[in-house]
Amino acid sequence: MRSDDGDSPGGTRVERRRGWRRVAAIALAAFLVLLTIAVAGVWIARKPIATEVLEDQFEKRGV
Repeated sequence: MRSDDGDSPGGTRVERRRGWRRVAAIALAAFLVLLTIAVAGVWIARKPIATEVLEDQFEKRGV
């Protein structure tokens, strides 16, 4: 915080609030990390999931 003219206590005070930007950036970074982990988990599990779905479909059709 600082005053407009430096010495006058009745001067205009300028406050810089950048905290919300930092919080938003951290939240966005955390979201992207979690999204990356979720995508990686699904990618790793894709083969067992597909195998199970295909086996179920083959059983339904008697193959």
